[in-house]
Formats: sequence, structure tokens, C-alpha cells
Amino acid sequence: MRFQAEYLATQRLHNGGSNCVASQVVVVASGRPQKNRFLAHLCGAVRCPGASRLSGQ
Repeated sequence: MRFQAEYLATQRLHNGGSNCVASQVVVVASGRPQKNRFLAHLCGAVRCPGASRLSGQ
């Protein structure tokens, strides 16, 4: 799961997001059991605030 989150973050950060194939939006089902864990990994990969809140720490 961490690998996928880091891979997604890398796509967005590559070339400042100016690459036409860079991911622009992340859609995660609200009822997905691993949602918060995945979002915590994603936030950790891009160093966004609130990552510890998502992981429940």
C-alpha cells in the first residue's frame, strides 16, 4: 500500500505536475476499509499536514 501511495505521489510531483500523464485527482471510496491508511501513506509521501490524523495516531 505504501508503494502505491508513493508511486501516485511521484506521478504528481514529477515535472511539477506539468506532465500530461501525471495524476491530477485521487478518488477513494468512502467505505473502503483501507482508505485512511492509504491516505496517510499518500500524505506522508508528499509531506502534507494532517497525515498523523489520518493514520489515527
